[in-house]
Amino acid sequence: MKMATSFRVWAMPVTGSSAPSNMSDLRKLKQSVTRLTLAVGLIVSGICYAVFDFRTFIGVWIGVFTALAGFEMIIRMVRSLPDNGEDGRQMGRGSYALRYAFYALVLAVGALRHVPVLAMLAGFVCHKLSLLIYTYQNRQKGGE
Repeated sequence: MKMATSFRVWAMPVTGSSAPSNMSDLRKLKQSVTRLTLAVGLIVSGICYAVFDFRTFIGVWIGVFTALAGFEMIIRMVRSLPDNGEDGRQMGRGSYALRYAFYALVLAVGALRHVPVLAMLAGFVCHKLSLLIYTYQNRQKGGE
């Protein structure tokens, strides 16, 4: 199996053998993770607003939306991976570098605007937590 093909199989939940169902599964993954991220972000930002201040609240939401934008970038990259393994690796590295440059830019602009960097990072963690919750929920459904 070629590298790009293996990555596609690994990155997308598979319930059937046809490509359209994989894209449908990818869409379901995106919707579920986005909902979970927004729910976790709402809870965390509410706690931050109660404990800290409005800038911290805004920082969490900047982090949440930045993480969701990065997740969308990953999904688009997975959908457009070529079947050629070397081209896929090169495309993956370029996408990785672009995504992290985007994250750095958002964090830098936020810091220059006096938004707490830790609050923005907490927003990223909200997204990572939603991925863990999604994985746990689907592992429970699959009986693994």
